[in-house]
Amino acid sequence: MKARVRNKLGGESVMTAFSENSLTVMTSQSGRIEMALFPCKNGSNLICIIRTVTARYDDSRLSFFTEGWQPVPTEQLMELPGIDDYLTKEALKNDSIDDFRKRSILRFQSIVSVDGALEFRYTSIDDLGQDADKYRSWFKPIPIRYTWNGKKFKRK
Repeated sequence: MKARVRNKLGGESVMTAFSENSLTVMTSQSGRIEMALFPCKNGSNLICIIRTVTARYDDSRLSFFTEGWQPVPTEQLMELPGIDDYLTKEALKNDSIDDFRKRSILRFQSIVSVDGALEFRYTSIDDLGQDADKYRSWFKPIPIRYTWNGKKFKRK
């Protein structure tokens, strides 16, 4: 039986996943919150909260906290991916890459916690309009994955 509650906006929030170290709640038809625990080398846990809103694309925001709910700056834990990290080597060598960078700043990315890691996907390729198909092959087909080593997230 799924855990369901009526939220303050009159909609329904549903817990869609629950494990010993993670929890996912669909807060609305267009919102999701994921909480994950990452064990630290000092014996405590790092709390990771991923807030995702879906309109035309998934757009996620990442926050970290100590067990006492003190914020931990993301920059202390990882270097977030930029637009070039999502692109293939061939795309980075293309003569049109500078024009593409000007038109396609990193707008939206989707983040999920999977098997003790974080996975990032670029989600706003279609925001380029009619040129989206031209650039679609420039993007790597697999997500950017970061694993937790007890102190920091390392890119794989």
